[in-house]
Amino acid sequence: MENDLPTEIKNKVSPYIVGCVERRKLIIGFGMIMTILCIFGPVIGHPDHNGVRYLMAPFIMPYIPAIYLTLHPFRPFRGVPFVTGTWDVDTSDTAVMRLVEVYRSNAAKRFVWSTAVKLSGLLLCCMVVLGFLIRNSLEWSFWSSWTWQGMAGCCLFSGIVLAHEYIAWGFRAWAASQHPWPVVRFALHRANYIIGEF
Repeated sequence: MENDLPTEIKNKVSPYIVGCVERRKLIIGFGMIMTILCIFGPVIGHPDHNGVRYLMAPFIMPYIPAIYLTLHPFRPFRGVPFVTGTWDVDTSDTAVMRLVEVYRSNAAKRFVWSTAVKLSGLLLCCMVVLGFLIRNSLEWSFWSSWTWQGMAGCCLFSGIVLAHEYIAWGFRAWAASQHPWPVVRFALHRANYIIGEF
């Protein structure tokens, strides 16, 4: 379990968000595996080992969800999606609205893009290694039977990874901003931005 959620705000947002943050590593691990499998191609039936896709997908797809999160910052909510429905947080609660401001901040945008770059680099390294291992069966073309499925799957699952990193970062940044000592607040904020937790 993660401890990214401060107790004083934990009950003011959706339990769905709480669960996502507390199980962040599990979800991100699943997302990474699925992203790599989507780029790699079918593992059952006719294989599609396309070297162009192996290079292009990591370079392009993680930045699509990064653009979305930049243009549409995450806003915490109450309720549970697809069960009770969702509704806005209490806008009169200063603690919650501070969290909303964190997600809309320039620091949040920088974190999203720095994480997208890390994710892109990690995926590229993984696909280079896998491509080297199956180099004798690689094909090099801009179009193959798995092109759209692979690119779309990479976009979807890399977006899941990026979104969960971003949401968890927001709570860490919020906790850092609540520290009573300004010097410590600044240090914690910089640590969250520079180090993150990939």
